[in-house]
Amino acid sequence: MNAFRLGASVSGVAAVVIFAQPVYAQISAEQRRVEEIAKEVTVYLEVPNSGSGVLIKRVRGNNGDYVYTVLTAYHVVQKLVYEEEYYLTVQKGNRNERKYRLKNISTNLMRRLGNLDLAIAQFTSNERYEVAAIGDSKKLNPNEAIYVAGFPKPSEKIPEIYLRFRIGSVDTMLSQPNMQGYQLVYDNSTIKGMSGGAVLNKNGALVAIHGEGETTDNGKQRNLGIPTALFRDQLDNGDRQTQTVSVARIVSPQKPIRRVIDQSKTSANESDSAAKDRAKPRIFARLGSVIDSNAFSPDGRKIVAGLTDGTLRLFDAISGNPIGDPFQGHEDWIYSVAFSADGKAIVSSGLDKTLRLWDLQGNQIGAPFRGHENAVNSVAFSPDGKTMVSGSDDKTLRLWDLQGNQIGAPFRGHENAVWSVAFSPDGKAIVSGSADKTLRLWDLQGNQIGVPFRGHKDLVRSVAFSPDGKAIVSGSFDKTLRLWDLQGNQIGAPFRGHEDWVLSVAFSPDGKAIVSGSFDKTLRLWDLLRREP
Repeated sequence: MNAFRLGASVSGVAAVVIFAQPVYAQISAEQRRVEEIAKEVTVYLEVPNSGSGVLIKRVRGNNGDYVYTVLTAYHVVQKLVYEEEYYLTVQKGNRNERKYRLKNISTNLMRRLGNLDLAIAQFTSNERYEVAAIGDSKKLNPNEAIYVAGFPKPSEKIPEIYLRFRIGSVDTMLSQPNMQGYQLVYDNSTIKGMSGGAVLNKNGALVAIHGEGETTDNGKQRNLGIPTALFRDQLDNGDRQTQTVSVARIVSPQKPIRRVIDQSKTSANESDSAAKDRAKPRIFARLGSVIDSNAFSPDGRKIVAGLTDGTLRLFDAISGNPIGDPFQGHEDWIYSVAFSADGKAIVSSGLDKTLRLWDLQGNQIGAPFRGHENAVNSVAFSPDGKTMVSGSDDKTLRLWDLQGNQIGAPFRGHENAVWSVAFSPDGKAIVSGSADKTLRLWDLQGNQIGVPFRGHKDLVRSVAFSPDGKAIVSGSFDKTLRLWDLQGNQIGAPFRGHEDWVLSVAFSPDGKAIVSGSFDKTLRLWDLLRREP
């Protein structure tokens, strides 16, 4: 933490945070209240493009300090360099300005939310700052008052850093967001540098992240923002940093799953409320950080969870009781965990660019596996438990032995981040899914087998082999599942039914059904003969 009074030099220019007053002759009590909220939750990002962000999460770290999560526009931070240091400025009320170093920043280590023009970063502080309440953008109406806050980019003529707070109104909510998530249109007066700033409703709740603005042919301002409806369920603001350990690896860790109740299958003597209570998943644990990955042991008796605070936790799958102490070692967010086939070891990977191997007592086996240049999104053991494969934001796959040595050269071919990897049942092939919208099949020497599997219209979030190894299923942000043969030919039509991103897929043990988890909050079971959920 690096505290300072904002007379300090930034790039050779005196930087002073000033909170500008609205230019309106009269301002209502509502507007003043929202402006005060905007001052508390909006931060300035000292990055090459300059930008703004919003405080959305606050949790207690292991040393007693607070760990804050900042949400911003991805285009503000997408060109950052890992070796460089970047900062943000927070002001608490009208005093106590502080400057903090952002954690783990690089082109891809600033964690992007899917394909949305959104990214998150973190910093630590012993100060307690307010965080934004996440509002419901679906309740916005045309011509409704709306507020935008952000920090205009400093210039030679205006070097000061100041918060611009502007009142406007909703133009419309587009029927569908574009590929970056822009959907909310509003007419507030904005300036370059405010990208990533807060869009607040009349109650001061965050309803969108400001993305970009334009001036129309008639000289009027028009802006586009990403509404909270597209991402709010991935976030849990405030001090309630808890999430249920899901009861199967196929359930995406990024979002709690809503279990849909079939009332026709409940007992005639059972009330609706009783049926709903019976259908609720049991909460194993409430933890101090969000769980972003989890997996069952092969015997089904244990669950391992990877947390955003960089720790792993092991649980008894029957009682839900924690087993031992947290596994300490990762320096940041854990994205993927997996058990070995014999259940005696666990591999994990995450934002710190490493893989780590653990015994069940939480001891690291050997040194961290280093080699990836960016976040490691997915890891998997081979069926014989002797090797591991990893997929990364650096666009590569890598094969490892149990001592952390890379086997051969990185697997290259994907044109964007690798999101998912899986071994074939016989351990002789690997399939990968990527943000470049393709699947690719590889031999263990890193040679591509055949051509890329093309057909998805958006990034491929999850891949899995069938039990007999003759087919592959994929789930994509285009809301579909697709079934493939090993030559990359689609088997039948896409599986349609999910109303949002498909985040996780898996075959049933007999290979006759597929289960999928989606951002639409549902699990769906698909009959391969009828292709119906």
